[in-house]
Amino acid sequence: MSCGTDIYCFADSGARVGSGHIFRTYPVLQALLQADVTGCMMTPVRRRKISEMQLSHTFPANAKVFSRAILEERPCAVVLDSYRQRKLLIASARQNPVLLFDDHYAPPPGASLIVNASPSATCGRYSNCPGALLGPKYASLHGAFAAARAHMRIRKKSGRIFVALGGNDTGGNLASVVRLLLKAVPVAELIVCGAPGSAIPANSRVVRREWLNQAEVAELMASSDLAVLAGGQMLVQAACLGLPAVAIPQSSHQALHAADWKNLGSVIVADTPADAAEAARRISLADRARMSVAGRKVVDGKGATRIARSLISLRHGIRK
Repeated sequence: MSCGTDIYCFADSGARVGSGHIFRTYPVLQALLQADVTGCMMTPVRRRKISEMQLSHTFPANAKVFSRAILEERPCAVVLDSYRQRKLLIASARQNPVLLFDDHYAPPPGASLIVNASPSATCGRYSNCPGALLGPKYASLHGAFAAARAHMRIRKKSGRIFVALGGNDTGGNLASVVRLLLKAVPVAELIVCGAPGSAIPANSRVVRREWLNQAEVAELMASSDLAVLAGGQMLVQAACLGLPAVAIPQSSHQALHAADWKNLGSVIVADTPADAAEAARRISLADRARMSVAGRKVVDGKGATRIARSLISLRHGIRK
């Protein structure tokens, strides 16, 4: 398969992994394409879902297929967002510059650039990689989120709550969260995003949405007053918009990620669906205003462009 000669990107995905890797890798690819750098992204999802998410220059492929492709095509640089097989992927890249998204502070050797947009990311934790792009200014988001910032308003009441616990609700909490929110905030409309077949309670105040592309997600989040989310990439999207969020982490890794954004002040962390519903009931206008400012202050939606510029500067052989 030949889909570009400059940059090859790989973003992991799946039932347990979710789609967060795709949604932070794809904006970098878009920024590179806008800079007249050719390239593509590969991810292990079906072609139909790629189409539904409106991902151009993207092809279905697992890590082994991607590794063979970069060995055959020899792109100028490689972008990787995967934990399950990244040692294989980095080894396949060989002498090519590698940009690696990392959240665990334990990257394998071989990366030329490391991106960690966590508020707690510091140079001291990446002493073995001088090319570290750290902190929320490097949060990689679809351009729709930067555009939607202008439409975000903090209204007096939480009249609309955006609910999404990952593309596959791996923790199995979505139905409970919706039921409890309906009781805790009886005047709110719930915009609930879940995979097809998710057990979402039927109610006149529940609007169900499935397989949204990122432009639609940005629009819905920007028109909401509060979000109830898992602990992944959507916390960063909410911060960019200035949308206050209650997080219910679905894994130990998400718990660490959510704690970082809680310390920043843009997120409330809940341990259970009941805790999340209670937090949504108790949150005040002053709380929501403070959380909105905390998120917008550090995430401006331009991180993907900054990452792309760093990657282009790293390798002069990449056409500008």
